[in-house]
Amino acid sequence: MFDGRSAAVFFAYRGAFGFLFYTFATFSLLYHHTVVGLDPLQMVLVGTVLELAILCFEVPTGVVADVYSRRLSVVIGCLVIGIGFLIEGSFQTFAVLLVAQVVWGGGYTFISGAGEAWLADELAVEGRAEELTRVLLRGGQWHQAGSLLGIVASTVLAARGELQSPLIFAGCGFLALGALLRWAMPEQGFQPLPRDERQTWQAMASTLKAGVAIARQRPALWRVLWVSLFFGMFSEAFDRLWVVHLNQGFDLPEVPGVGEIFWFALAHGVSLILGIVVSEGLRRFDVERGRQTIRVLSILTATLGVGVVLFAQTTHLAAALACFWTVSAMRVCLEPLTSAWLNRHVPSKVRATVLSLNGQADALGQMAGGPALGAVGRQVSVRAALTVAGAFLLPCLAVYARITSGESELSDIENSETK
Repeated sequence: MFDGRSAAVFFAYRGAFGFLFYTFATFSLLYHHTVVGLDPLQMVLVGTVLELAILCFEVPTGVVADVYSRRLSVVIGCLVIGIGFLIEGSFQTFAVLLVAQVVWGGGYTFISGAGEAWLADELAVEGRAEELTRVLLRGGQWHQAGSLLGIVASTVLAARGELQSPLIFAGCGFLALGALLRWAMPEQGFQPLPRDERQTWQAMASTLKAGVAIARQRPALWRVLWVSLFFGMFSEAFDRLWVVHLNQGFDLPEVPGVGEIFWFALAHGVSLILGIVVSEGLRRFDVERGRQTIRVLSILTATLGVGVVLFAQTTHLAAALACFWTVSAMRVCLEPLTSAWLNRHVPSKVRATVLSLNGQADALGQMAGGPALGAVGRQVSVRAALTVAGAFLLPCLAVYARITSGESELSDIENSETK
């Protein structure tokens, strides 16, 4: 049992965060499309601005958590996210939506990693540092439970009011959460990081340079980075346009008391439940054999690509939802398996560098591919944009095939830990 104050606060924080974020996110894209009236290109550009904001604010906001206070960073993050959500729900113009992304994207960077770092500090003070992993896993379960409740709350609010109602409710909720955490979070274990351990723009540039050098020395790793780049190009367009496709491409039946929004809530809810089930199953997967894992990643990626194309092309609602949920399940599988493979087969002394570079490759793909596919959606059709997004996964299959066929390359990676 976790009976310490820090664990209890962390569970409440994770549950509340999941609840409020999914209250906001369940219908935010539908709100962008139907209320604000964004076209496919604008839908994707909103996501691109959000990615850029997170990338730009990651370092300066990290200073607050590293130098001043983990608790202060979390509190500021919740307050700024709340303000961003309120702006997004209150003003129905494209320009204001872009401003809102910068605001709440910046707020998210205050929170990113700060809550977990705070927990580690406090558990150490309580003499329970060895429980960190278990508390984090339990916190994830609270987040999942809160997320499911958030989908329900968002549906009720949208059905009884307007699509912006869940956004405004979530914004107010984050403001309240920030105020409560300022009072509830103990902070006895915080010690400012030494200057040479803090993240800076210079450190990020050094990480990028070192990561590229390491990856070039190991061709299999270099190819995995290309996979992340293409996956990012696919994901940004799909994440922003699936709502437009479902709304425009199908005659959604009215559900008594809820209306057409039921189908978007259903899509989110089943995806979340699938993610919980699939994640549990992945805990039993063995990534010790690199070549076998790459083959599994190939199969999952191929299934993902087919699911995206079928989702784009089918004219039947049931088939479209089945494809969407297949895509969701495959994505839940791919991310942790790729991360586990990299963690297992990259030498520990360069692991953080390679993982950081992998994340940067994905972000670059999102910023490069998203607007291009958004333009396809505007000029041709959303079906065409989603189909091309699925096609972006084809190079990933070629890369995986090249990795598994390169006996010496993969063997070098698999033996790297023992060298």
